[in-house]
Amino acid sequence: MQALRKHIRNKRQNLSPLFQAETAQTITQHFLASPVLLANQHVALYYPHQAEVDTRELIAALCQLDIQCYLPYLNPQKKQELLFLKYRPGDLLIQNRLGIEEPVFSQDKLIPALALELVLLPVVAFDVCGHRLGMGGGYYDRTFAGIHTEGSGPRPTLVGLAYGFQEIAYYKPESWDISLDGIITENGYLNFKNG
Repeated sequence: MQALRKHIRNKRQNLSPLFQAETAQTITQHFLASPVLLANQHVALYYPHQAEVDTRELIAALCQLDIQCYLPYLNPQKKQELLFLKYRPGDLLIQNRLGIEEPVFSQDKLIPALALELVLLPVVAFDVCGHRLGMGGGYYDRTFAGIHTEGSGPRPTLVGLAYGFQEIAYYKPESWDISLDGIITENGYLNFKNG
């Protein structure tokens, strides 16, 4: 998996700025036109890092629709877990220990991860079954562990954002890997919940 991760990350890093910007715009349009947005008022996204699909335009569009956006924050109490903090364009961001921009912690901006309705997360690779290959740190896996368990109650919908070339034939997930409910690429929205 490390070789695949490295290959796709290198390919992503070599994308032209123009292609990245055009793809981010197309993905934003697909997202706003997709059924996944309906009735969601608390949406977590990520701040782009290392040529991940740029979410800044999407965050601005959601805020224009009065949808509350949240960004991940590294949990200082639990190793490799995420907290989520309210965010609006223009709010101060600082680099965390991984070099990723995150909001400044404030208790009043905090939302429990399972209170989110929709989480848009980055992927390194994905397959048509909704299996997600992440960066390897397991942050999202630990944060949302067990949400696909029967009877676990209300939970956020997990949708990946990726470039079309990040699709792979099949990825055999580890027992702790969370699955995606859907994926949005420049080619459109794919819903894994309904097969």
